[in-house]
Amino acid sequence: RHSMTYWSRVIMGVSVMIGLIWVAGGETIHQEIGSRMFTLLNSVVFMAIWLFVPLLTADSLAREKPEGTLGLLFMTHLRAREIVLGKSLMHSLRGVNLLLVIIPLQIVPVVLGGVSWQELVMAGAINISSVALALASGILASAISREWWHAFPLALLFSSLMMFASTALL
Repeated sequence: RHSMTYWSRVIMGVSVMIGLIWVAGGETIHQEIGSRMFTLLNSVVFMAIWLFVPLLTADSLAREKPEGTLGLLFMTHLRAREIVLGKSLMHSLRGVNLLLVIIPLQIVPVVLGGVSWQELVMAGAINISSVALALASGILASAISREWWHAFPLALLFSSLMMFASTALL
């Protein structure tokens, strides 16, 4: 119901479609184009995950502090771990939403050919783990920051560090 959810779908879908059109522009259809489209699509998705997911989660706890609702949460029977887990699960839906936008777009390179099922499984595993790490960087920045506007650059810093560390391990 949030407008941010709607616009994140639109921005992700449009950016991926522009990339696909750019790759296939003016060439005949064959397996090489399908493989290149798949590579570009997953590169765009990977970068979008590391950019959008931390920004979407960076204000989850930091916004509670100035609004005064964090103290109310601690007055309930919830422990700090449960509050962070609940916020993480709620914001993970936004990250998974970005992945759901891509599923129909991944059909195009698969239909064109040049993409095996192993590549699809590997891309899905990398994207899901990237969402989890990007979510963790946004939540960490939100927990550290006292003000929500300080959480955004900190979330981008943490996400870039985690992205480079995770790609170095591959």
